[in-house]
Amino acid sequence: MAKTLLVPGTQASTLVDQTGNQIYNAVRMGLPLIAKSLGGLPKDEWVDVMSMEHTPGQLEPTRTSLQDGTEMTAGEVSRIPYDLLDYDGWPYDWRADLRWNADRLVQDLEQRLAAEGEPARLVGHSQGGLIIVLASKQAGADRWQTLVSKAALVGAPLAGTMNALEALLPGSTGLGKENRMLARAMARTWPALYQMLPSWPCVEDSHGEPRHEDDQILGPNGWPGQTGIQADLLTRAAETQALLKNPFAEFGTVEARAFMASNHKTAQELERDGDEEGKFIFNNKSGDTLVPFSRTRAWGDDAFNDAVREFRKNAQNHARLCVDVRIVTRIRRFLEGS
Repeated sequence: MAKTLLVPGTQASTLVDQTGNQIYNAVRMGLPLIAKSLGGLPKDEWVDVMSMEHTPGQLEPTRTSLQDGTEMTAGEVSRIPYDLLDYDGWPYDWRADLRWNADRLVQDLEQRLAAEGEPARLVGHSQGGLIIVLASKQAGADRWQTLVSKAALVGAPLAGTMNALEALLPGSTGLGKENRMLARAMARTWPALYQMLPSWPCVEDSHGEPRHEDDQILGPNGWPGQTGIQADLLTRAAETQALLKNPFAEFGTVEARAFMASNHKTAQELERDGDEEGKFIFNNKSGDTLVPFSRTRAWGDDAFNDAVREFRKNAQNHARLCVDVRIVTRIRRFLEGS
């Protein structure tokens, strides 16, 4: 039996330039004793090298780097977050439009079917789960069920995540707290982050009441005082959120499961008065630290909710779901048919 094809989460694929030089490696970034850097480049080049350019209406990136003469592609999938799984890794550029990567996945599945003579088994962690769902929507049920036999989504932010909003608003600390503004500047050029913004009305006032829809993050007043937020990428977000609704609608005969944890504090609201950035509000034991459980359940229909397998106690956090022995055991049982 062929190995399972793993579509990993955000940042789990390395990014390399046209010479093969590794520019981004999330594992290296996470090591406390190693200076946080991007391919050994000076800090004043970071934003240009990691930023992208897209043409409205076109899924494929126009430029994968804004540094002259540089082209960025996916390198390899890190084994560390997925060491308990037996898989073929599917690396991809996790910054790009999710639908472009979904198209690429469909093409690769067709090549695997021709080479191996049998449909694939898929595991999608985090953003990888979104790509699998979008691939099914773009392929359609008749085509999809010839390419895939089973699919497991692990911690997929189908309704979005506040972590994407955090990366686009105050900025991620992944490159170090002192480099938060640099991280934010490059992130505001990545369609995938916009496409993972919360689908629910997450912006509230200081009394805990949802603000007007115009003040929500996809509304006309959603980014007060902020620069670099691209209207085209917000449009892509709304289009993608609509496709992610009712995730298994185009799965046909493909068996699917969604493995989710609900035992960790997970941000679900942004308290904002006026034009300030706002304060992220965490709910106790409501998700996996990135994916809010109830919000995600509400984004699916009965077919999706019947496929959800919830882990309420002692589950690992979002980044470590695929090294949680209990969860991985359930995934294996599902994929192997027992």
